[in-house]
Amino acid sequence: RFSSNAERRKHESFLTKEVQKLFINKPTQYWKKLLNEFQVQNEKVQDYKEFIESEQTKALKIISWLKQPTTDTLWPIPNLPGMTPLDQKGDFGIAPYLGQHTREIMLELGYNEKIISSFYKDKIIF
Repeated sequence: RFSSNAERRKHESFLTKEVQKLFINKPTQYWKKLLNEFQVQNEKVQDYKEFIESEQTKALKIISWLKQPTTDTLWPIPNLPGMTPLDQKGDFGIAPYLGQHTREIMLELGYNEKIISSFYKDKIIF
């Protein structure tokens, strides 16, 4: 009943439970080594820190490390597949600071300069 992918899919729930029973008895590195020996594609489930520090993530340049307006800390910013990696110079690599586009947004929403100025004065917007 497991001789083909179609057959395995029919029994996926059962098969998953049985494989999980086996996997829990050995550490991840054991299974990675064994699966690699038989050329079975695999990867452990990673947390975000492991993902951004992984060799594959670095090789594929999935993350750009960029400074943001409110901090000197470098932040991991995901790059979009097929797009030029983000950098400090581009508009898309830097998060807007609080209030950076407030006036433009308020104008787009139909507020006039007088009302916008009163909102600033009353600290309703920043």
